[in-house]
Amino acid sequence: MNQIVSKLKTLLKERFPELLNSLNPPAKDSEIKMAEEKVGKKFPKELKELYKQFNGESGEIGFFFGLQFLSIEEMLNEWTVWSQVAEEDESSLDVDICSEPEDHIKENYANKYYLPIAHDFSGNHIGIDLDPGKKGQYWQVINFGRDEEDRFVLADTITEFFNFIKEVVKSHNFSIVSSEDSTNWYYVGPNDQTLTDNKYFFDAIPQLNLPLGKPKPPINSPDKKFNVWYNSLDENWQEIVENQVRGKLSFSSVEKTRSLILIRKEITDSSLKAISKFKGLKEAILTGNPISDFTPLLELENLKKLYLAGTKIKDVKQIVKLIGLTKLGLTYLKN
Repeated sequence: MNQIVSKLKTLLKERFPELLNSLNPPAKDSEIKMAEEKVGKKFPKELKELYKQFNGESGEIGFFFGLQFLSIEEMLNEWTVWSQVAEEDESSLDVDICSEPEDHIKENYANKYYLPIAHDFSGNHIGIDLDPGKKGQYWQVINFGRDEEDRFVLADTITEFFNFIKEVVKSHNFSIVSSEDSTNWYYVGPNDQTLTDNKYFFDAIPQLNLPLGKPKPPINSPDKKFNVWYNSLDENWQEIVENQVRGKLSFSSVEKTRSLILIRKEITDSSLKAISKFKGLKEAILTGNPISDFTPLLELENLKKLYLAGTKIKDVKQIVKLIGLTKLGLTYLKN
């Protein structure tokens, strides 16, 4: 961590000195120890090294691509709020939470062992996961918060996340926007121009190659067949894919889609078969479509919320095969 931070400081001094100057002096060992005792968990060594370099930042530039780097005191204030929410057991909110990759992050709306290190001033955070899912790893970096239902493993460690920031600055894949009152910076993808207009880092996350800071594996061969599948779809489904799948269109991004809003899309029994490719789907809103057979939906093992109001479906006995389903809407929709 110290080596990466040192290189990042050198780059920022040359390319974005305002951001470097916004960083606070180091935190004291006593402050870090006090925070560990309050949270009830040991912090990873690299996180301690980070806070011994900078105790968060002053101002609102947002060290994490517009998200403010929290001081120890601010971290504990945010953590206290989320800890209280977790203790209130708002389990009804858990149904909307999903982990990417699957089982790496516990699907809890609030968890007292998510340690917020950055925020957007609206209740959303980048944090260190001290209580990962069964396939995750301790101290992985995740997004969570009020509006962050899709939880991603952003990086396996905070060091790898900072290495990503360093490489972004080194490659100049960022933009700076200044006004009379403020200066902000934003991540801009090196090749994907869709990110140039996407100023909010949380919105950019689904389009990133995750986890950050690691060499990327080669594209899986099934994605090479994506165009063949896409061209086989009718215009209706092509429009759905284009408008509701985030990121570069591929089988991977289709499988990562968590919700499809298909209200009155004239989807028929034969065209519904296309939905089987959305393996990671958690919510399907099929209200007002002339379908009578929902068999293709039974392939969606991760489906939790399903709305079939105003369809021609008369028999839903097989719905019990969707063992993860928690909400089913069948109310008749009057035209």
